[in-house]
Amino acid sequence: MTSAIGVLVRFSSGLFYGAVLQGAQQQALQRGATLTVFETRHSEPSLDDLRAFDGILMIANSVSDALLRLLYYSDVPTLLVAHRLPDLPIPRCVVDNLQGMESLTRHVLLECGRRRPIFLRGLLTQHDGRQRELAFRQALANFKLNVPETYFLRGDFYPPIAAASLRAFLAVGEAFDAIISADHAMALAALEVLQEAGLRVPEQVMLACFGDSLEVQAAGMTAIAVPVLELGKCGVEHLLCLIEGASIPAEITLPAVLYKRRSTCG
Repeated sequence: MTSAIGVLVRFSSGLFYGAVLQGAQQQALQRGATLTVFETRHSEPSLDDLRAFDGILMIANSVSDALLRLLYYSDVPTLLVAHRLPDLPIPRCVVDNLQGMESLTRHVLLECGRRRPIFLRGLLTQHDGRQRELAFRQALANFKLNVPETYFLRGDFYPPIAAASLRAFLAVGEAFDAIISADHAMALAALEVLQEAGLRVPEQVMLACFGDSLEVQAAGMTAIAVPVLELGKCGVEHLLCLIEGASIPAEITLPAVLYKRRSTCG
């Protein structure tokens, strides 16, 4: 019998959401399941809408915690991708943010010797944003490096906000020698701002990010590669196991890999 899966996604396009959806679609096709995508940036589907499906896959923070709780207590098989609710045991597929950010920070601060890094923050309401900042702060503590809070710049995983934050920081004139970004799209925006300001990468400012892409590779940017397609495949496969009555781990963690390129000392 074909399983019908409802997919909750904030945007159906874009580098991250689009790639996760692509992986989900590939795995659904292989397993004979059907996907119906709900784009939630303007409005959420109702609980009654979602009860019509055999299971629900939610990507990142695409719906409110309140709706997720309703799904959980309604016994609708649900699986999260790149997200979690600390107080509910909804199973999830996630990337190893802690290991990835620790590797990235160690490379820039220890191997490359930079001591005044800026951090471009993600959304702190979102699992990846929280974990990546936590890992960065933990690495600073481990390396006994004190970075002022003014060096933590708002980015929200949205390049225009990251660019505006960096321009405002540059206008103040504080000294810095590296930028570590919580995602690759913000890092590409930061690269444009640095170029506008006449700052040379990597000589004056090293630049590294969490997440890889063809654009990041073309720019020669050091990055942590996130297995985004695999996140989508993981989500569908483990959700189908739930639907079929099989037990699965509470959390499936996929590894992240550091690629050293010319934007640092790689």
